[in-house]
Parts: sequence; structure tokens; C-alpha cells
Amino acid sequence: MIIEILKENKLTIGFIYTLSILQYTLHALLPFLLGKAIDGLLQDDKSNLVVLVIANALSIFLGFYLKRYDTRVYMAIFAHKAIKAIQILRRKNVVPSKIASRYQLVGYYSDFFEYSLPQAISAFIKAMTSMVMLFVTNPIIGLINTLIYLITLFIHQKCSRLIQKQDMDIQHIKEDIVQNIMDNKEYEQPIHSLSKFYIKKSYIDATNFLINDSLALIMHLSTILLLVYIHPSIGMVTSTLMYVDQLYGTTYSIFYFLLFVRGVENTNKFINSD
Repeated sequence: MIIEILKENKLTIGFIYTLSILQYTLHALLPFLLGKAIDGLLQDDKSNLVVLVIANALSIFLGFYLKRYDTRVYMAIFAHKAIKAIQILRRKNVVPSKIASRYQLVGYYSDFFEYSLPQAISAFIKAMTSMVMLFVTNPIIGLINTLIYLITLFIHQKCSRLIQKQDMDIQHIKEDIVQNIMDNKEYEQPIHSLSKFYIKKSYIDATNFLINDSLALIMHLSTILLLVYIHPSIGMVTSTLMYVDQLYGTTYSIFYFLLFVRGVENTNKFINSD
């Protein structure tokens, strides 16, 4: 259904994403512009500061406009696809309790375009910008951070699959609870089971963040130690450390994107199953 939505709304979504990419590119360049502005001010040159302010202001304005515009577009998509999902489930003679629970999953489709995919695009732009800038600063710094970044993405990928399985089980239990309530049957035990699955999901999430935050510490320490030996300017130190932060920060956006993709996959299964 993702491809179907894209085909039906290609012009509107294309316009939104064009502005979004411009905003993300400007935002990705801010650490570099900040470093230049600092070095410029130390030499009594304010031109780079003006460039920094203009880029920042334009990025803020684009973000403000998109937040006001894109929600109207994606809510219209949600309404259209939710109605279609209910029609599909009814044709399959799915019981009303399951329809009531599953149609809400359609929100994954609109949220995918409004939040998840833009975050992934932003993360890609920022990650590529950060890697280039780190390699320019020092090839060893760039290589170490890139390798740790790839390891982090691999771990996020594995954890997203584990969480996907928990989400499938959670949805099944939610449907059982709704059906039991409608049939006036016992519902206490399913609710307790639901809590256990959420706890398992939380453990996976916590372990993922523990491992990746530890990797972030290695990124920062190795970068700081290597910076000492290349005698950088104050602006270069600032921008380099900001790019390390930015590179690692994108991994969380990628993780949430992967979770959304798993959610879309689960939704497809529920909408197209009995």
C-alpha cells in the first residue's frame, strides 16, 4: 500500500520532500558553518557568521512551513486508506472486533510518509555530510567513526526484527482482549500476558541502547584523542565533535525508521489476513 499511496500522491509528496531535503541539507551543514563562523570571529571576520544565521533561519522557516502543511496532506491519506482497509477486512468477513483494532494500524502508512521516511532522509543526508567532513578533518577519524556507525546500524537492524515479533504478538493479544470484552468472557489473563510482551519489548530496546551508547562513547573518545595530534583550530574542534554527535544521532533516526518499516510490514499482514 506504500507504493499505492506514493503513486496516488506523487506530486504533493514530491513537493513536500523537495523542501524537506533542502531543510535537512541546510541543517546538516550547520556544524561546518558554525566552525567557520568561530574561526572567522577570532580573526575579526563576521561574514561567515552572517552565512550561518541565514542558513539557520531558512532551515527554521522551512520546518515551520512543512509542519503546518504536511499534516493536512497525510491526514487525508490516512482517512482514505483507513476506509479502504475496513472495506477490505469486511469483504474477507473478518470479525468486527478485529476490524476495530486493525484499521487503526493504517496510521503506520501516513506516519511513514509524514515522520519516518523524512527522518530517514534527514539521517542519510546528515550521516553522509558528517562522514565527509570527518574524513576531510582526518582520514583515521573518518574511518573509525564510519566503522562504528555501520556496526551500530547492524545492531539496530537485528533489534528491530526482534521487536517486530513482539509487536505481532501484542496485536494478536489486543484483538483477543477486545473480542473477550465483547463476548463478556475472561480478559484478565490476556491483559497480564500483554504486559509481559511489552516488558520483553522494553528489554530489547534497553539492550540496544546500552550497546549503541557504549559505541558512541568510543566514537567520542577516539575522536578527541586523535584531534590532539593534528593541532586543529578551535572552530575545527567544535565542528568535528558536532559532526561526531550528528553522525551518532542519525543512528537513532534509522532505528525508528526500521521500527516503522516493521510496523508497515505487520500492518500489511493484518490487513491482508483473516
